Amino acid sequence: MKAACSAGTHSFDKSEGVFTRAATKLPFLSKNTYFTKDFIDHNRLAFQLHLERIADFLLPGESVWWTSKVEHIEFHDGLEEPVSKPSGPLLGHFRDTNVKEELQRVSDCWTKCLARKVALPMDEIRLQNANGRVRYVAWPTNESILLADAAPDAEAAADAEAAADADAAA
Repeated sequence: MKAACSAGTHSFDKSEGVFTRAATKLPFLSKNTYFTKDFIDHNRLAFQLHLERIADFLLPGESVWWTSKVEHIEFHDGLEEPVSKPSGPLLGHFRDTNVKEELQRVSDCWTKCLARKVALPMDEIRLQNANGRVRYVAWPTNESILLADAAPDAEAAADAEAAADADAAA
């Protein structure tokens, strides 16, 4: 019996050593994740599917968990980054939910991103209607949202003009 136990331990120690040696050859993953704009352009669908799986981290908007640079998109997921941020998402425990509920929660977050027109690290997204028909829609980047906010709203401008005319008449 003792020989069988020591043989099992030896086998475990041997395999542990193999994995340890292999792990030392892996790159140290302490830095943030980068996707080049060229990669995104050539892999649009795969990148969108990735975004849909991490939608809860996109919901707070740009500059929280990701930033857009000239040449790439940077996700703030390295070891030097905080594990959680006040803007969300709330981190749960694996005992509090199951995979089906978690996938539904993330899907709901993606729907919220679309409904709120949250800036996404893509300039075009693929949408599919209930009939299965696919269409591509230009999506506002953070820059285009800022430009739209800076542009005067025609209705608000007309209301301001009418108020100014009323003040001038009084």
